[in-house]
Amino acid sequence: MNIEKYFSVPVFLDSLPSSTIDNSLFIAQKYMKEHNWYQQINKGVTLTTYYKDSRVNYLGQVQDEGLLIEVERCSRKFLDEIGIIPSTDLVIESWLNLNTKYTSHNNHEHFGSFLGGVVYLDSNDDCGDLVLWDPVKLRSQTYSFYNRAFTKFSKYNHQFTRITPKKNRIVLFESWLTHNVEP
Repeated sequence: MNIEKYFSVPVFLDSLPSSTIDNSLFIAQKYMKEHNWYQQINKGVTLTTYYKDSRVNYLGQVQDEGLLIEVERCSRKFLDEIGIIPSTDLVIESWLNLNTKYTSHNNHEHFGSFLGGVVYLDSNDDCGDLVLWDPVKLRSQTYSFYNRAFTKFSKYNHQFTRITPKKNRIVLFESWLTHNVEP
């Protein structure tokens, strides 16, 4: 018997150079200090540049050219792998997020873009996982209705996949993929 999976979703995972991440973390910590983020830390509340002005490109604003170059390099490599012309015009929008204890992000997508993703400048064992949801929405009816019938969960019958945050990690995925961050 041969079982194949035809609706697979490509996800790009890679490690960025430590020197780039260390420099970006230094820039981010300086930005957070200058904007009094450390005084605003509140359990369950995400501190982000997005809420202040979603049109501001964080990496461009703080002039973090090293990380911007790495994100573009990985994005073009991933676009090539999924069959999109890698030299296509790209506009990289970026936000800095500081997720404190008990913070989560609800399910969302990034429509109007080719890709969505995250770069982890820092993490620890308590960080919430990035959760990528099965895009075959109709399948969720079966999961909820017949979940007691499953003998095991496998790559063929799961509703989501978790990606654990790791310093230096970049995760890219197509923008339509529903995702969230666990507390």
